[in-house]
This record gives sequence, C-alpha cells and structure tokens, in this order.
Amino acid sequence: MESLPVNGDQDVSYDDKDVYELHFSDGTSVSMISIDDTHFSMDFLLEEKTPNLIPSITNAWTLPCRKDDVFICAFMKAGTHWVWEMCNMLISGTTNFNPDSKESCMLEFRTPEQIDSISSSRVLNSHLLPRQLPTCLHNSRNKIIFIQRNPKDISVSGLPPSQEAP
Repeated sequence: MESLPVNGDQDVSYDDKDVYELHFSDGTSVSMISIDDTHFSMDFLLEEKTPNLIPSITNAWTLPCRKDDVFICAFMKAGTHWVWEMCNMLISGTTNFNPDSKESCMLEFRTPEQIDSISSSRVLNSHLLPRQLPTCLHNSRNKIIFIQRNPKDISVSGLPPSQEAP
C-alpha cells in the first residue's frame, strides 16, 4: 500500500497492483492507475487541483438522487462540458454562463456529501462506468443524458494542432 500527498494535506492511498505503465510507440510512457476499473494518469491523480478521486469514485453509488436531478454521462473528451453548460442554461431559463465549474458538479471530484449540498435543480455529470453511478438511478425517473462521440474524435480532442491526426 502506497500513500502520496494530494492537495497539500490530503493523502491518497492505493495498492501498487493498481498502478501500471502505459508505453507509446515513440518511446514515451505514462504511469496509470486503475480505480475501480476506471483508469487515470498518475499525474492527473496527483495534480494540485485534483481532489482525492479514490473515495469519490468508490462511493459515488451512495449518492441520493433528487427527483429533478439531471445526469450527464459520457466518456472523457466527449463534450460533457458543453452539454453541462447548455443544460444549466435551459434549467435556469437564461443564457448566462454558470459561474461554477463543471467539476463542481462532477461525481468523480466530489464526495456524496458535497454533491448533496448543491441546491436543486442539479445538473450532475460523470465519466464513471454505469455500474459506478448512484444506485438510485436504477429506481428513479431522473433524466440521464448519454453523450456518444466518435472515438477517433475523442482520441485527438485537446491535442495541440501539431499533434492532431491527419
């Protein structure tokens, strides 16, 4: 069991068996970690702005749903942020941008208690696997927006123009 500091005073504990090396054809590599079958770069996990993902991901299923919750579910880089902004504008009935960041309503970045403290109507988003989503979604009539994007587009999303695929 390893432990590393995150956000200055928090520690992240993880098993060495969950960390692996991903090697690329250009000779570079990146350390990855699997948290409940969800894979992240170790750099992402240890960034100052990233909270301790491990308890957030492993406890997301305990979140209580409200009848007016909207869940946006998608793979990373599929357009979650755009859809989150549009949903907030539709719910608020205005074209003003939400001053909160998308991450403030992201299941992976907040504990169930922090998500529960958000006032209704909540637009929550996630990149989690279906089995990791709150169990209340199975028995409720909440709105779920699933975003599907071409995997080829996702693979180059966010790359500098010099590295984009032809």
